Amino acid sequence: MSDQDQPDRDEDHILAGEYALGLLSAEEAAAFEARMVRDPDLRAAYAQWATDFADMTDEIAPQAPPAHVWQRIEAGLFPDARPRAGWMRRLALWG
Repeated sequence: MSDQDQPDRDEDHILAGEYALGLLSAEEAAAFEARMVRDPDLRAAYAQWATDFADMTDEIAPQAPPAHVWQRIEAGLFPDARPRAGWMRRLALWG
Protein backbone atom coordinates (compact mmCIF):
# COMPACT_ATOMS: atom_id res chain seq x y z
CA MET A 1 0.00 0.00 0.00
CA SER A 2 1.38 3.40 -0.89
CA ASP A 3 1.23 6.49 1.31
CA GLN A 4 -1.41 7.89 -1.04
CA ASP A 5 -3.71 4.94 -0.32
CA GLN A 6 -3.48 5.40 3.46
CA PRO A 7 -5.97 8.30 3.78
CA ASP A 8 -8.57 6.27 1.86
CA ARG A 9 -7.96 3.25 4.11
CA ASP A 10 -8.24 5.46 7.21
CA GLU A 11 -11.54 6.85 5.92
CA ASP A 12 -12.76 3.33 5.14
CA HIS A 13 -11.82 2.21 8.65
CA ILE A 14 -13.83 5.08 10.15
CA LEU A 15 -16.73 4.37 7.80
CA ALA A 16 -16.71 0.71 8.86
CA GLY A 17 -16.97 1.79 12.50
CA GLU A 18 -19.85 4.13 11.71
CA TYR A 19 -21.60 1.28 9.87
CA ALA A 20 -21.06 -1.07 12.82
CA LEU A 21 -22.64 1.49 15.14
CA GLY A 22 -25.59 2.04 12.81
CA LEU A 23 -24.75 5.70 12.24
CA LEU A 24 -25.05 5.70 8.45
CA SER A 25 -28.17 6.74 6.60
CA ALA A 26 -30.02 4.04 4.68
CA GLU A 27 -28.38 5.19 1.43
CA GLU A 28 -24.89 5.30 2.96
CA ALA A 29 -25.37 1.87 4.53
CA ALA A 30 -26.52 0.37 1.22
CA ALA A 31 -23.49 1.83 -0.56
CA PHE A 32 -21.19 0.53 2.18
CA GLU A 33 -22.72 -2.95 1.96
CA ALA A 34 -22.26 -2.97 -1.82
CA ARG A 35 -18.59 -2.04 -1.38
CA MET A 36 -18.07 -4.73 1.28
CA VAL A 37 -19.15 -7.41 -1.22
CA ARG A 38 -16.14 -6.68 -3.41
CA ASP A 39 -13.61 -5.33 -0.87
CA PRO A 40 -12.14 -7.86 1.58
CA ASP A 41 -10.24 -5.14 3.46
CA LEU A 42 -13.49 -3.29 4.11
CA ARG A 43 -15.15 -6.52 5.30
CA ALA A 44 -12.23 -7.11 7.64
CA ALA A 45 -12.45 -3.56 9.01
CA TYR A 46 -16.18 -3.99 9.68
CA ALA A 47 -15.63 -7.40 11.29
CA GLN A 48 -12.98 -5.92 13.59
CA TRP A 49 -15.23 -3.03 14.65
CA ALA A 50 -18.18 -5.38 15.22
CA THR A 51 -16.02 -7.66 17.38
CA ASP A 52 -14.58 -4.74 19.35
CA PHE A 53 -18.02 -3.24 20.00
CA ALA A 54 -19.44 -6.63 20.99
CA ASP A 55 -16.56 -7.13 23.43
CA MET A 56 -17.22 -3.70 24.95
CA THR A 57 -20.92 -4.29 25.41
CA ASP A 58 -20.31 -7.69 26.99
CA GLU A 59 -18.63 -5.86 29.87
CA ILE A 60 -21.60 -3.56 30.51
CA ALA A 61 -24.49 -4.72 32.68
CA PRO A 62 -27.90 -4.14 31.09
CA GLN A 63 -29.79 -1.18 32.52
CA ALA A 64 -33.55 -0.83 32.50
CA PRO A 65 -34.66 2.77 32.02
CA PRO A 66 -37.13 4.19 34.53
CA ALA A 67 -40.81 3.93 33.57
CA HIS A 68 -41.11 7.69 33.01
CA VAL A 69 -38.55 7.47 30.20
CA TRP A 70 -40.70 5.01 28.25
CA GLN A 71 -43.79 7.10 28.98
CA ARG A 72 -42.14 10.19 27.49
CA ILE A 73 -40.97 8.23 24.46
CA GLU A 74 -44.44 6.81 23.88
CA ALA A 75 -46.02 10.23 24.40
CA GLY A 76 -43.71 11.67 21.76
CA LEU A 77 -44.34 8.85 19.31
CA PHE A 78 -48.06 8.49 19.90
CA PRO A 79 -49.36 11.84 21.15
CA ASP A 80 -53.02 10.88 20.57
CA ALA A 81 -52.64 7.86 22.84
CA ARG A 82 -52.23 10.03 25.95
CA PRO A 83 -55.20 9.88 28.29
CA ARG A 84 -57.35 12.96 28.18
CA ALA A 85 -58.63 14.68 31.28
CA GLY A 86 -62.08 13.50 32.30
CA TRP A 87 -65.11 15.71 31.74
CA MET A 88 -65.31 16.52 35.46
CA ARG A 89 -61.77 17.83 35.49
CA ARG A 90 -62.37 19.86 32.33
CA LEU A 91 -65.55 21.24 33.87
CA ALA A 92 -63.56 22.34 36.94
CA LEU A 93 -61.35 24.45 34.68
CA TRP A 94 -64.41 26.48 33.70
CA GLY A 95 -65.55 26.98 37.30
